[in-house]
Amino acid sequence: MQEFYPQPVHSTALNPRNKNVELNRSKLKIAFRFMPLLIGFIASQKLSVGGEFYIGEILALIYLAINLGTLKLEKSISTLIVFGVIWAVCQFISDQVNQSDAVDSIKGVGAPLIFLCTFIALSIYFDQDNRRLPSFLLGAYLGTIPQFILLPTEYFLNNAWKWGIGQLVIGLFATIYTFFIARKKNAHLILLVFIFSTFSLFNDSRSMAIFPVIAVMAYILLSRKKFAAALKSFKGKFAATKMIFLIFAFLLLINAIFTAIFSSDWVLDKLPETSAKKFQMQASGEYGALLGGRSEMLVSIGAFLDKPLLGHGSWAKDTDGYQDKLTALKFALGYSEKDEANYNTDLIPVHSYLMGGLVWAGVGGGLFWIIMCRWLLIEFIKNFNLLGFYFYNGIIEIFWNILFSPFGASARWSTVLFISALYCYSRRISKSGK
Repeated sequence: MQEFYPQPVHSTALNPRNKNVELNRSKLKIAFRFMPLLIGFIASQKLSVGGEFYIGEILALIYLAINLGTLKLEKSISTLIVFGVIWAVCQFISDQVNQSDAVDSIKGVGAPLIFLCTFIALSIYFDQDNRRLPSFLLGAYLGTIPQFILLPTEYFLNNAWKWGIGQLVIGLFATIYTFFIARKKNAHLILLVFIFSTFSLFNDSRSMAIFPVIAVMAYILLSRKKFAAALKSFKGKFAATKMIFLIFAFLLLINAIFTAIFSSDWVLDKLPETSAKKFQMQASGEYGALLGGRSEMLVSIGAFLDKPLLGHGSWAKDTDGYQDKLTALKFALGYSEKDEANYNTDLIPVHSYLMGGLVWAGVGGGLFWIIMCRWLLIEFIKNFNLLGFYFYNGIIEIFWNILFSPFGASARWSTVLFISALYCYSRRISKSGK
């Protein structure tokens, strides 16, 4: 099996026996492969039959069943699986106690199980031949295009860049830049990300504008010895715990920066009127712009504390007035001009992988995402100096999603795709480095 060795432009492979090869992310290039691209394209087609799922999730179940006899799991993966099963069991018990609808229960209990099976199957597929990974990622991103054309969502029709095209563009760019360009120039990366982020900001997509900028800063700074040494100090005992504290401190900093930026007339005057008004309202609230953009947290924490052990069940219906509480709190804290409820769903307001698990399944659902955060940090820190821009951008996005995005079908697929890529890539370059 060919490893992830760096390859000069004039060569497609280096002798895998050469143990003195120095891995360098700026020179890494992987050859394009058509079949993995085609499989990735097909796998990313979404189906809606009694719920939403991806062809890739079906293929993963089949592939896992075929390769089950040769399955060997590392301890870290076994831990993820154990907590994923705990999540599913807690969700099933919660659904019985809360008398959730059968269809909702099937989807709620099935989500963690499908997620785990897809992760294991993709990990086997990539690990069997690591050269499949980059082309599969390209195919998976390109596979979203038919849905934009044939089955566009209401969100996509209202803002195509924010709800589809922007993610496609940054995904393709990050994949190509990381895996298919032999000589990577930081100047080119900075310029292209600046253009992308500016365009995103003017299309009402703040997070999409900011995350690649942060990723570029981290990618460049951590290539410097001093900054790399600082991050390496987080390795060892309690490394993930220390990093989690650092992440929360970083979120507080981001909240302060966002609040200052979107309270500035100089910035607001340059944005479209609708976006400027919304951003200004979110930034003017009592706790700053971050909570203004994710106000569901104001009541989802209370919903969890009301039923911490078993939660409210799959697709938890709002029978206790959480929507009304959210409306009142937003008005009281300055995040809304009117104290008027405007519901577009009958569910308890939850806008977070973590809070969704806690509200739907109780503490068992949240524990999985806490363990996932710890695992992601360990995998990233272990080989950060060898990871490309794709992984820097992805790790920032996935942590944001765990804290502030809903865990639907699209999120389930994109998340499992990234974590399986990180796991297999990190694992392979670790062996190559040795």
